[in-house]
Amino acid sequence: MIDTATLGDATVSVGTPVQTGSASAEALPGAAMKAASRPLRVVVADNSHIVRTGVKALVASDPRFTVGDTVGSGELLLRALEERPYDIAVVGWTFAGMSGGDVLATLKRRRFDTRVVIYTGQTGPLVLRQAVLLGAWAFVSKSEDPAELLAAIAAVSKGRLSFPYSAANCMGRSPLDEITVREFELLTLLSDGLSNAEIAMHWRISRNTVKYHLKNLYGKLGVNGRTTAVALLLSNKDRHWPDEARPSSPDDKVGDRRQTSNSSSRTGSCAR
Repeated sequence: MIDTATLGDATVSVGTPVQTGSASAEALPGAAMKAASRPLRVVVADNSHIVRTGVKALVASDPRFTVGDTVGSGELLLRALEERPYDIAVVGWTFAGMSGGDVLATLKRRRFDTRVVIYTGQTGPLVLRQAVLLGAWAFVSKSEDPAELLAAIAAVSKGRLSFPYSAANCMGRSPLDEITVREFELLTLLSDGLSNAEIAMHWRISRNTVKYHLKNLYGKLGVNGRTTAVALLLSNKDRHWPDEARPSSPDDKVGDRRQTSNSSSRTGSCAR
């Protein structure tokens, strides 16, 4: 549901988010968000020192917010969130270790209340879809005016999502539409906790072949590893396709038949 409130020329606020295992937007993360009786605590995570410094100065210039830690990796961000509570996290997408998607998946699994604003130079449709599906509250391009970032943080602090207009097309589309039936089965095996060796035994293939299939799967989903891949599957659990809707060939895409009946949702910036 797209709200009519605009944030500059590039973004709109979207209605109440739905996050698996999380409370509603009005309830997170408690009285601090509702009453705003104190400046909201913001943490910044980006692989660039220059970006971290700039974002910190930008956010700190607004009396509604105070900036605590600034960190250079997803792992350090998780450590900072474990040590003290933060209301909002401004997070990049590309890190040496965990990606922004990995961070979102981990926060969702651990049920952190911190609201995440993705701030990235990677603004392709696949990254945007992942951010939406994995529970980000906002998505801002680094090419936008810095004021857009501050506006997005302000919207999130009020319990509203803030995404580019093109995100409206992403809401009805899943990265899983792009994978084959065989790859969907592989993803299901990952979600069941099977190791590479166990998958090799299940399919009666070599471990190297399993690694090859995993590389292709991760590439299509735009993820770094099984944690984020499984998180995408779980985020789409209500969209699982019945057997009769699946392609007849193992090499066909899972979403091919769905695309025939839902072609109207395949247009726009989020279509490949």
